[in-house]
Formats: sequence, structure tokens, C-alpha cells
Amino acid sequence: TLSMALGRFSESQDVLISAAFSLRESGDFGETVGYLMNMMPFRYQKKTLAPSDYVDYCKEVIAGAMDHSLFPTSKISSLGLYSA
Repeated sequence: TLSMALGRFSESQDVLISAAFSLRESGDFGETVGYLMNMMPFRYQKKTLAPSDYVDYCKEVIAGAMDHSLFPTSKISSLGLYSA
């Protein structure tokens, strides 16, 4: 996966990847006109797993982030959880 490759390339224990999520699926925004996207960060920690187990780990990370997809990116950034 991309997170595994980036972790090896950067020699980092943590890899942060962001992806855009549409907010339009929320019932609150169905009729709203405009750009309704939120950047969601995914934090992958270096793990020694078999490739198939690592894919399952990535699925868990994505599912956990999707549970919070309506939380504004600016609020996530202000928490300071992802500092270099």
C-alpha cells in the first residue's frame, strides 16, 4: 500500500496521508450548492505484519476515520496530534 511504501522510503514510524471526503452524503447537505469536501487525515503507524494483515489494518484506519468524516479538518489540525 501507499502508506507502507512511504514509511519505508521516509524511514518514519508514522505516515500521514490525507484524502478528500464528500460531505454531500450527509442528509444535512443534500440540497446545498457548493464545494462540500473535507480533507481527512489517515495516520498509519509502522507495523511488522504480513501484507494481507497490513491491508486489514489499513481498512481499520480508514473505517475509523470515516466515522469522523464530518469533523472539520481545521479542528483536527488545531488538536496538534500530527506534529513533526
